[in-house]
Amino acid sequence: METKICRICGIEKELNLFEIDSRKKSKYTNRCRSCKHELDDKASRSFRSLKSRSLKLGIPVEVTPKEIRQLFAVFDGCCSYCGKRPKKESLLHLEHIVALSEGGRNTLANLLPACVSCNLSKSNKPIVTHFLNNREKFPDVHFRLVIDYMSVLSGSTKEDVVKELTDDHVMYELKQIEKELRSDV
Repeated sequence: METKICRICGIEKELNLFEIDSRKKSKYTNRCRSCKHELDDKASRSFRSLKSRSLKLGIPVEVTPKEIRQLFAVFDGCCSYCGKRPKKESLLHLEHIVALSEGGRNTLANLLPACVSCNLSKSNKPIVTHFLNNREKFPDVHFRLVIDYMSVLSGSTKEDVVKELTDDHVMYELKQIEKELRSDV
């Protein structure tokens, strides 16, 4: 039986474990079917989407598909804010704790899984603002889990994380007040 080495896993496998690709000289893809399917999971699709958006914005991606896979596993495929598991896997987004438009980065410590509803309602607001505005959908237990997650990844204490997030909320609210005052003039 003829064999080929998969470029992803590096294992020599029988040709029938590779897909046929008429564009290739060898007539087979250079990755096995199992590796191809692994690359098409939710985390890999989310990573490709993140990478594409980041290229357009000129913001580096500082996270790997493996880390995103672990992130989805930590939250068990559920929204980190409301805790619901979307009916469709595609309805769970990577949400930036600090929005890219507000200077956030594409790091594991700045990403959370969020359902479409929570992601859109949070928008570019600080996480504490989102929490306070959506207490019925974003319960304390989920907020504490997010704080724990951020604390572990940043190597900071929970108290320091809460202080930083609270400071972000205060600054956001001050900016909102300034905008209102300017529009009243």
